[in-house]
Amino acid sequence: MYPFDIVIGSFNIGSYDIFYFAAFAVLVVLALILLDKDSLLNRRQVIGACAVMISFAVLGAAFVHILLKTGAYSGKGPIEILSTAGQAFLGGALFGFLSIYIYCRYSKISFLYMADYIIPFAGIHRLIGRIGCLLTGCCHGTASDLPWAVYAGDGILRQPTQAYMMILGLSIFVAGRLYYKKLRDVPGAIFFSAIIMYGVGRFFVEFFRVDSPALLGSLKLSQFVLFLIVIYGAIGLYRVCKRGVQKAGLISQLRGMFLSFAATLVISAVVILAILTFVPKSNFPGEIIIGKGDAAGVSGQETTFISTFRTKAREYASKAEIRSALEAYRIDNGQYPTEKQGLKALLVKPDTGPLPQNWSGPYTNKPFNDEKGRPYKYTVNGEGPASFCTISTN
Repeated sequence: MYPFDIVIGSFNIGSYDIFYFAAFAVLVVLALILLDKDSLLNRRQVIGACAVMISFAVLGAAFVHILLKTGAYSGKGPIEILSTAGQAFLGGALFGFLSIYIYCRYSKISFLYMADYIIPFAGIHRLIGRIGCLLTGCCHGTASDLPWAVYAGDGILRQPTQAYMMILGLSIFVAGRLYYKKLRDVPGAIFFSAIIMYGVGRFFVEFFRVDSPALLGSLKLSQFVLFLIVIYGAIGLYRVCKRGVQKAGLISQLRGMFLSFAATLVISAVVILAILTFVPKSNFPGEIIIGKGDAAGVSGQETTFISTFRTKAREYASKAEIRSALEAYRIDNGQYPTEKQGLKALLVKPDTGPLPQNWSGPYTNKPFNDEKGRPYKYTVNGEGPASFCTISTN
């Protein structure tokens, strides 16, 4: 976790937002630069598809996150909800490609041809976007003692699930671009293959994530959705192969693309995880000061760029540790504390039902207040293994 803010006057942007918007910018720029002169698509069509996709992907990601974390947004107005909503990538991808489909139908363009061209750049978008997640500490994994484990702001070394998704995104981009010219005359070949690659890859990464709602035992809601996505991709790829004129040649090219994907997956994993292995294991405090200063704080003339969010970072770290404690409570007792039991259940064994059978607390020593002393609002949605909880500031 290495978060930072860039402040220019009254303008403030954090590390997550920097990479979030940079990912979209790189997607569009690369899509235009790498467009072949003999392509069946033109720049106007690609720009239109990208604009529609980005707009609806942002809204879709926020919408799905709000659905999954309803309790965190209770009591807020529509504008406040939209301005503070998190991002669920599966929702963004679904809304994004659905919008491209509608755009292509309206513009009388082949959707599969457009999707084949765009989807590798969605992989590079994930590579860049997940850098922001890694720096901020969100979307983190389970506790781990692996050499490449990273801190997520709660003082615990964790699986770098963000890095795993970076590796997956890069591999999809490389494989898709290497075989685009060879398969561009077979509409859907790259699109459906990329769907399978992403679906299978993220399905296994989800086993290490701790912020995904459970569905059945260790199976999570996101994994159920990913399973359906892979089935959709497999059916689509089967139909592509079935209607292919030269089936043997097509299957050979698809095999080569999947092998390129696997090779890039291994090579990029070695490189990225090696970098994380040798990066100092420091739980970054959330402040970068550029300019003159001393050990006691900032003094003298400062440059324009200065981080001002130490309070925000401390609060995030506190909430992250409480979330980890809640996860430990759930693992021990099969469910989170009820809203009536509240966060106090992490400190003292509840004496009202449902009584935890394997309570082994206290699970944390963090105060249940924000930096201003206001108590956190704790909500639980669902019951048993399928439940999920949220912590928000009143």
